[in-house]
Amino acid sequence: MSIRGQQYKVYMDRFYNSPALSQYLLRHGIQSCGTIQTNHKNFPTQLRRTKKDMKRGESDYVCRGPVSFVVWCDQSPIYLSTFHKPTEIGKVDRKNKDGTTESVTCPEVVAEYTRNMGGCDLNDQMTKLYKTRKHYRWPRRLQLKCMTWCLFNAYIFYRILKPDIVSGIGHRAFTFQDFVDEVLFCNVYSISVYMILNISILYFIMC
Repeated sequence: MSIRGQQYKVYMDRFYNSPALSQYLLRHGIQSCGTIQTNHKNFPTQLRRTKKDMKRGESDYVCRGPVSFVVWCDQSPIYLSTFHKPTEIGKVDRKNKDGTTESVTCPEVVAEYTRNMGGCDLNDQMTKLYKTRKHYRWPRRLQLKCMTWCLFNAYIFYRILKPDIVSGIGHRAFTFQDFVDEVLFCNVYSISVYMILNISILYFIMC
């Protein structure tokens, strides 16, 4: 079954999003919402702001056809493209530097994005536990980053298949870091057993 024309809602981060993609998806009956970089082609330049231009909780928007571009200031300006009405206002809880929580006014699109954009943001948060060393060349860093993404996706499936183990019912919760440690241990153990078997076979043949 085709997903076109089904009015699905797709939430994404700025790595994937662009004005051209938002318009393309809408033409095929798919609604999209996500943060966006200001250097993308066809991004409205009049919407660009600096920290000095806006106070926390302030927002502005520009509409281009069915796509709305919104800027909202938290600690710094955040830019989004969306199918939501930019005039609708909501609230989100944000943490201050001293650890306290504050309710901040925002466009409804920001509240919707916060509620629905859990997967990719959580992936970024978790994979930062295993940041590659800066002196590695970029191909090696990219390879290690992709491996970490694959491990996190595997951890999500593991949580679905074994929710009791991951949730920590009756024992300590099985975290992503625990999962990575177990995978690495299993790989090292498998390699060690393989080497021992090969050495044993070679010794038997030589004798």
